[in-house]
Amino acid sequence: MSLPLVSVIILNWNGKNHIVECLSSVTASTYSNLEIIVVDNNSTDNSLDLIQGFKNISLIRNPHNIGFCAGNNKGFAYAKGKYIVTLNNDTAVNPHWLEKPVELLERDNSIGIISCRQMDYFNHNKINGLFHYADKHLSFSSFGFGELIQDKHLKSGLVIGANGASSIFRKTLINSIGGFDERFFAYHEDCDISMRAFLSGWKCLYVPEAVIFHKEGSSLKKKNKIFRYYLERNRIWFLYKYFPLSFLLKHLLNLVFWELRVFRTMVLKEHTIKLYFYAKKDALGGLSILKRERQKYITLFKNKSVEFNKFMINKKLPYT
Repeated sequence: MSLPLVSVIILNWNGKNHIVECLSSVTASTYSNLEIIVVDNNSTDNSLDLIQGFKNISLIRNPHNIGFCAGNNKGFAYAKGKYIVTLNNDTAVNPHWLEKPVELLERDNSIGIISCRQMDYFNHNKINGLFHYADKHLSFSSFGFGELIQDKHLKSGLVIGANGASSIFRKTLINSIGGFDERFFAYHEDCDISMRAFLSGWKCLYVPEAVIFHKEGSSLKKKNKIFRYYLERNRIWFLYKYFPLSFLLKHLLNLVFWELRVFRTMVLKEHTIKLYFYAKKDALGGLSILKRERQKYITLFKNKSVEFNKFMINKKLPYT
């Protein structure tokens, strides 16, 4: 029986310090039926030369930096695989990372997304993020971040969303719900696509055998102004796009607390008061373009609210 084709999309932007190791680890995978696609967002370092040193790799070159979302969507359009992986260029994969996910995807057609066991590149015993969970602020957070790996972390289960740096998608899911929302550009885009999949009835499964090592924040440092802007703008869009007013009011105190925390960090600690207000202004200004979609997703959310609350409480549900 032949193995299904898996397309691996690696988005690159000035990744000369990471891309060789990433590609080397993927090409060393024991899963043999791979299509490797690098989408380059107009790198200005010598990473393109390094990429072209690898054989049997498809290279898509964008004329400018079109962002994480649009870049990966170009990869989705090109990919021929039954399953599609999105990898950050600052990751390295375990040689046996794909066998178990493909086995489970082949067995259960309701699984649309696989979340890999993402570990800290610099300390392989420390978790970078196992999967996403819906926290009390209605944002998606990385489960286990900074913790040392334990036996309790090595059990698969149904989750609300997958890690952004290493996700495995069924191509029919991408065809049915679309790829990343390009309006997000970067950040919260993984939460957005996971939420659309959840509301459309797809399962997301955490698979601990799919081990990835991630250099956290190397592609864009956490305190980078671009990071802050998109994170805060897109967080507002995410809340507006998916949650009914009654649900937001139910969690209002937690949302206010989080907003005060963001204000304190950006304005009082990082002294980026203009950036804070620019992000809020652009977030509110963009709500009108999400209005029609909001009505659709709120209706879907009401039908899935009980299940969503279960994920909020338990973070991971049993998979049988």
